[in-house]
Amino acid sequence: APLSFRKAEADQVEASIVVYEDSIPPFAELALVQLYGSIYSSLAHFRSVDDVKEVNTYVAKVDGVIKAVLLFRFHQSGVKVVNEAIAISEEEIGRFAEYIFARYRRVTSITFPSVISDVGGLLRPCQKFNLSEDIVLALPATVDEYRSGFGKSTRSFLNRYLNRLKREIPDFCFQIRTGEQIEESQIREIIRLNTERMAKKAKQSGNDERTVRRLMRLLKEAGTIGTITIGGRIAAGVINTQVGDHYFMDIIGHDSAYDDYRLGTLCCYMTVCDCIERGGREFHFMWGRYDYKFRLQGKQRDLDQITIYRSFFGVLRNPSLVLKNALRRRMRLASLWINDPAHQERRIVRTLFRLRGMMQSLAR
Repeated sequence: APLSFRKAEADQVEASIVVYEDSIPPFAELALVQLYGSIYSSLAHFRSVDDVKEVNTYVAKVDGVIKAVLLFRFHQSGVKVVNEAIAISEEEIGRFAEYIFARYRRVTSITFPSVISDVGGLLRPCQKFNLSEDIVLALPATVDEYRSGFGKSTRSFLNRYLNRLKREIPDFCFQIRTGEQIEESQIREIIRLNTERMAKKAKQSGNDERTVRRLMRLLKEAGTIGTITIGGRIAAGVINTQVGDHYFMDIIGHDSAYDDYRLGTLCCYMTVCDCIERGGREFHFMWGRYDYKFRLQGKQRDLDQITIYRSFFGVLRNPSLVLKNALRRRMRLASLWINDPAHQERRIVRTLFRLRGMMQSLAR
């Protein structure tokens, strides 16, 4: 990851800053939702994975208005921000970094693991590289408006497969479940379909019992499951968690026996339509540059990792972190190359997929 060292004028509005050490103040839950609208920056998510211990809370206010709420942990001589998949300005990143470095003299590095930010003028050395992406659909006011945004080919694609499904499998049923309507068996079935689908592509699923427990906790608070059933059993499903008016696609799966009907895409499309009717603001397809996400009008937002060092001497004191970031950047570039559809048919790529799956299994 290229190491940049830029000096710029610190042109920031004066802010009032408070740090709550080893605690999260009660007002932070709503503030996190309002500021970032990200499931991976919500207390609901942290509670679902039992990740609220030893967390410190940084709060910055300007003229009495909360501008940033960042949860962070200390790790040896570094600080790691817990909030992920958030959009945050360079100004707020710089303000946080300067405050942390000034207050905690032992800290030599600060890492934002997954943010959307145009960082280019920080006062200190930093490493920034693309780590993932979120494919996001800004939801219109009505389903009709959403449909009108499709091109001719996509509109024809959806109509053709939906009409074929109605004609050839008339007992199919699409249903949305929320809260107490959601059953553990439904989550498990969608995960099973997803796992089998990935296995056929020589990919390893990371979903396990912890995933089931996490989703059950989250979905009881807020979220939906959209399913297509055929003959009374789930043939396709989409699991969405929710933060405010933002919906996040967590897992999608469909039975390969119905590949010819494009059940996965249809189920996702109908789930998006339901989110529009519920007054949703954005639908997050999350990471993975799959064609169906862009076909359904998703737009890519890059998620970057940013590591800021106290000084050039701070860089020298963290050689393992510098090298680790450089390696992760190379692995990310390699992953993008492997997953490029233009390379999918190469034997070496299929072999790499299998090796990656084996390494992930060994790591777990």
